[in-house]
Amino acid sequence: MANIQYNINSMSVVNNIQNEPDYVTNVFWTAVGEETINGTTYYGKFNGNTFLNVDDNHPNFVPYNQLTTEIVLSWVMNVLGQEGQDTVARLINEQIQTQSTPAVDPQPAPLPWVS
Repeated sequence: MANIQYNINSMSVVNNIQNEPDYVTNVFWTAVGEETINGTTYYGKFNGNTFLNVDDNHPNFVPYNQLTTEIVLSWVMNVLGQEGQDTVARLINEQIQTQSTPAVDPQPAPLPWVS
């Protein structure tokens, strides 16, 4: 199984939702997996776009200038849930498996009915 790291690429904000400036509504992220098989390192990548619900109560609102990668990734992981995270991991691992498995090279064969 690949070691997978998530990175935040960018975020979209809406101003003045619930009287808060720069309310994050959308997070664009990339998950990258890496696995070494028989001395060769292979990589897989998945790009995601996570929409965040507007919380009417927003008890945990964090001002934009105080956001950290950890905070935003926790939001993404919460929206993805375990099933979504498992799907991302599966897709990355399938990419790595495809790279690490030698392609089958069909060979021409004589027709068995031709002598």
